[in-house]
Amino acid sequence: MKLGSVEHKELFCRSFTESYREYEPEYVPWPDLDDAALSFLRSIPFWEKALDTERQAGAIVSGYAQTVSDRILQATIALQGQEELRHAHIMTLEKFLDICLIENQRRMSKYDPRLLQPQLLPRLANFALGILQLIPKRKLQNIESASA
Repeated sequence: MKLGSVEHKELFCRSFTESYREYEPEYVPWPDLDDAALSFLRSIPFWEKALDTERQAGAIVSGYAQTVSDRILQATIALQGQEELRHAHIMTLEKFLDICLIENQRRMSKYDPRLLQPQLLPRLANFALGILQLIPKRKLQNIESASA
């Protein structure tokens, strides 16, 4: 299949649309985080910027979808706009990365293997998530060591 062909566009759009799952982040059974972990995550300097960027991306992508005349592309782009807005509702960086990785794996498993699949960002997200999951444990270990 030639990249950029009508067949490629239709396969990509169909794969994207069929793999989409409607949900609201606030109803996902997130792990409980103690106040210290939540405070730490919320204090990460770029976090507010990331949330603002997701909100802006959702509005930009949704607005762009309205200008696209190809009905298949328009529906697919509009769906991506909804997805970007949904990301903005996620409250912590760890939750955001975790749900992105789960959703990426779920979606990519349904795509035709002839389509290119993202690799760099999922790897970076896994790396960042691994570090975030270590931070509270390390802080707790340091506190316990100091009091012993």
